Amino acid sequence: MADSPWLNQTARARLWMLLVIGLPLLLLAIYVGVIYGLRHWRACPPACREGNFAGQQLAGVDWAGADLRHANLAGANFAGANLQQADLYFANLQRTNLQGAMMQGATLQGAYLEGAQLQQARLQNANLRGARLSNAQLQGTILRGADLTGATLEGANWQGAVVDATTQLSEKWRTVWAVVNEPRPGRALAGLDLRGANLAQANLQQADLRNTALAQADLRGADLTDAQLTGSDLHQALVDETTKLAPKWRLVWQLLMVNRVGQTLGAADLAGANLAGVFLRKADLHGADLTGVRLTDADLHEANLRQANLHAADLTEATLRGADLQDADLTGANLTSVDLSLAALHGAQVDEATQISAYWRRVWTLANQGAVGQTLTAIDLSWTNLQRVSFAGATLAQSNFTHALLQESDFANANLRGADFSHADLRGADLRGADLTNAQFTGALVENLRLAGAHLDGVVGLDKQD
Repeated sequence: MADSPWLNQTARARLWMLLVIGLPLLLLAIYVGVIYGLRHWRACPPACREGNFAGQQLAGVDWAGADLRHANLAGANFAGANLQQADLYFANLQRTNLQGAMMQGATLQGAYLEGAQLQQARLQNANLRGARLSNAQLQGTILRGADLTGATLEGANWQGAVVDATTQLSEKWRTVWAVVNEPRPGRALAGLDLRGANLAQANLQQADLRNTALAQADLRGADLTDAQLTGSDLHQALVDETTKLAPKWRLVWQLLMVNRVGQTLGAADLAGANLAGVFLRKADLHGADLTGVRLTDADLHEANLRQANLHAADLTEATLRGADLQDADLTGANLTSVDLSLAALHGAQVDEATQISAYWRRVWTLANQGAVGQTLTAIDLSWTNLQRVSFAGATLAQSNFTHALLQESDFANANLRGADFSHADLRGADLRGADLTNAQFTGALVENLRLAGAHLDGVVGLDKQD
């Protein structure tokens, strides 16, 4: 059947409309797409945002004004490169070689520059707010007008760095810069926070460093001759054989660095030292001078502190479990929250200025004065050291002596009805004539125990003996 003239005319009209209207629209869309793409596509550089250039050799390149935000440049070589006005916002520049690079006015806010080599780099007016510059090499770096507000600078080397009044730098790091670049003896640095500072080769002769925080500071090659270091924090400081440090303070540093059981320190002079958190378990400190020492949170478990001078020492939260404190001077000492379980307090000097809990003050009183004839019903004396203490004739019914050290203690004629001596050490103790009705001795050490005349009805865990 032949096409009708009307249908042919309709088809031709539609084709004409498509050619007249559709084709121009298609060409317009292609044109707009091309123009838009050309407008927004640019070669790298300068458009290098989030690019990966890790480890690449790019020495001397001219990338001025480049967009390198969030780019990975770790370990790359940009020595002598032109990065003026470049945007390196939060870029990774860890261990990157930027020696002699021109970076005036560059944005390095939040950039990761740990270990970066920035010797002789020109960073005038650069934005380094919040940048991480730990262990960065800043020798000879020009930082005039640079903003280092909130930058992390632990371990950074400041030797020869150019800093002036227009450099925005915290007082801590400006002080470090001054110590390194403007050497002079007798600096007043008491109480300052110099943690993590790179003070290698610094002149700190006769410096006042009392109570100064030097934890993790680099003191290799530094001269601390005649420096005042009372109370200074040397935890994890870097000290070597070239560091000029008095034997006393070198010993303090060594004690903080070495965790060894049973160190022999004898009558060491450690007065005024900051030994917070030190590990001196089973150490021999017999007769040591620990006047005013900071021993907060220290481990002195079973340490020999007999006759040691701990006057005004701060032992807050220290562990003195099983320590020998006989005849030690504890006047004015802070023993808040100290574990004195099984510690020997016989002959120790304690005064009103000694900060010690009511419980341990009472134990100290018993250890030194005894409790002859006293009424101490249901008292808790577990885990105490009351060797050779006299409780003769005392009323101690229902009292708790579990795990206590009671060797050669005198309980003659005492009322010990229902008392618990489980796992206590009673070797050589005198219990003659004592009322031990229903007392517990499970697991106790009872060699040479004297029991003549004692009332033993209902006693548990004790073989009757003379």
